[in-house]
Amino acid sequence: MLIGCGLVLALSNPPIKDYRLYAGRKFSHLLSQKLCIDSHFKMLSTIVGKDCEVLVTAQQPVFEYLTEKFTTRTNYVFFSIYQTQIGGDALIPNLLLPTYQFSTFAFVGQFFTFDYQTDQADFL
Repeated sequence: MLIGCGLVLALSNPPIKDYRLYAGRKFSHLLSQKLCIDSHFKMLSTIVGKDCEVLVTAQQPVFEYLTEKFTTRTNYVFFSIYQTQIGGDALIPNLLLPTYQFSTFAFVGQFFTFDYQTDQADFL
């Protein structure tokens, strides 16, 4: 019985491609909020109008790719920890961009982001 439960847990440990989709959606939503709604970047929303969120969300495949490129997975067989650090000089050298860091726990086919940090305050 215990071996069966362990096997089920090991098989339900989500792979990187599932995390890529999860993190791409999460990052897309975060940037949509920051660029289109938050007061610091309202000019972008003013320039592109009501379509700001649609334009940012449409970039989700790019965010998925970048997420996978800047993610480290630690696999513990029954669960995984994904650590993503995206932005800053690693993304586009010599351009001042904020860095976003996410730590996500993956277990039984689900993802739970338990740590989120950004240096955006330094950026603004």
